[in-house]
Amino acid sequence: MKKIIILLIVILYFLIVIFNPFQSSDYTISTIKKVFDGDTIYVNIENKNYVVRLIGINTPEVKGKYIKKNEYFGPEASKFLKDLLPIGTIVYLENDVDDKDKYNRLLRYVYLKPDGEMVNEILLEKGYAEVMTIGPNTKYSNKFREIEKKAKKNNIGKWKRYSD
Repeated sequence: MKKIIILLIVILYFLIVIFNPFQSSDYTISTIKKVFDGDTIYVNIENKNYVVRLIGINTPEVKGKYIKKNEYFGPEASKFLKDLLPIGTIVYLENDVDDKDKYNRLLRYVYLKPDGEMVNEILLEKGYAEVMTIGPNTKYSNKFREIEKKAKKNNIGKWKRYSD
């Protein structure tokens, strides 16, 4: 009986390794090392660090090396992303057409789980970001516009400013 249980465990192990639902060629698994602001993160992928710019969205800027003063709702967007993605969080990255931007940052859609919630969408839903489409990376641009439209209509986040 003990040999059968051990055999079953070994078989189960190999099935998980072969058919791992968390490893997909569509996603790159990474770990959050730092959140710079509302749309830029620093991640570790296979023991190498990369700066990642979230595709299709733009959040207000925060004061820093290149920015003299905070833009409206910039600190709030940055804090929200830092709270959503604390250091050590596992995230799943999805490519579009371009791999990097002119600043050598990886361009990615970021997910909390494979085929789960997309961080780019969450930022739009909560009113921390607006749509910024730069071709050819347009895979979700129509969906993003619909999400932004709903946030504006409901005066969520930064859009509340325009309803007062």
